[in-house]
Amino acid sequence: CRATFRDAQLQQAHYRPLDVTKRSAAVIEGSALDCLIYDGRKAWDEQYIVAPPGYSKAATKKFADWNLTVGVREILTEKQYARVGGMYDALMFEPDAQWMLQRRPQLRQLAVTWTCEGVPMKALIDSYLPDDGELFDLKSAVAENDWAWRSAIRKYAYDLQAAIYLSALRSNGRDVAKFSWLVVRKG
Repeated sequence: CRATFRDAQLQQAHYRPLDVTKRSAAVIEGSALDCLIYDGRKAWDEQYIVAPPGYSKAATKKFADWNLTVGVREILTEKQYARVGGMYDALMFEPDAQWMLQRRPQLRQLAVTWTCEGVPMKALIDSYLPDDGELFDLKSAVAENDWAWRSAIRKYAYDLQAAIYLSALRSNGRDVAKFSWLVVRKG
């Protein structure tokens, strides 16, 4: 845990105040993909809705009736919907991804809390296989080759996130022998 924070101090650019009221397009798409993979289409339909053509948040009067049907669901643009669908299809037709997603027993969307250096921490881990001590994290990326993926790891501090996840599980008495990213390219 201490080394994780020491590394974080070297990456001060990653310390930014988190505005939980704003979700980036990448976070929205990643959450939608997680929901579709882990919870299924029915749950996805309850949590997400695709905006009609020409919809914008600024045009609220034009779409007032439609907005009443949305409820608390997250609104995806047609482009986001197509991208999430493409990533889902890519995962469902990739044998290695299927093998990882279908292994049992598997704890999915595992919420973990722990204390590190006196600071309360919380993480949501995509998938943990307790029998194998394996943890994997689903990532969507624009990266088209290994070099671009390595660049994304540095840019978004995925390595730091992986270290934090390992610390979280180990702090909760769980054995972790292997960490993997399951990366799907955004279409």
